[in-house]
Order: sequence, then structure tokens, then C-alpha cells
Amino acid sequence: MGEKNDVFVFDMGESVRILDLAKKMIALAGLEPESDIKIAITGLRPGEKLHEELLSKNEKLLPTHHAKIMRASTPASLTKDGMQALTDLGKQRGDHQATRNLLAELIPEYQY
Repeated sequence: MGEKNDVFVFDMGESVRILDLAKKMIALAGLEPESDIKIAITGLRPGEKLHEELLSKNEKLLPTHHAKIMRASTPASLTKDGMQALTDLGKQRGDHQATRNLLAELIPEYQY
């Protein structure tokens, strides 16, 4: 179905609330939610998101022969200078601020 460097995006169906999933899994185990097993809502941890962006602003979805599998159309965005900057950064290993700065420069949608 794919060719070199293809990125596929799957139709995963409707979203499911984690709380509903937890209750259903407890019930499927033959137990009672909240009486046999308590459910603790802890909130988001650092870096966690409620929604995930699957495509950048410059990408779009193209159909494939399977209705639930799409191919992402991803235009080339890195110049030779950008690739060289990534290579140089990789050699530095561990310079987190430089990594964030370079990502912000190369990827317009990147936010730290």
C-alpha cells in the first residue's frame, strides 16, 4: 500500500472517555466500579494532552484503497541548512535548550 517515507493515519473511530473505559473494564472483570475498585482522577501530568494533533498545518490527508487508512501528504520542509543544523545538534547531545530553540525555528507549529 505504501511507498518509501509514507506516513499513514488510521480512522480510529469515535473517541472514548477514559473514565467510561475504566468502568467498563472493571465491570468486564466481574467487579463493581467504586465499591470493588476505586477510580482516582489525578488530572493531567506534565506533557500530557487531552487531544493530539495528527497533522501539521501544511499536511493534508489523501485516500488509500482502504476506507479507514489515509496517507498524509507531507511537503518537504527542511532545507539543507536545517538538516545540517539537526546533524550538528545531534553531535552535542544533551543541550535541551538548543534542541527546543532549533525545533521552534524549523517547525512553525512547535510549542514548548
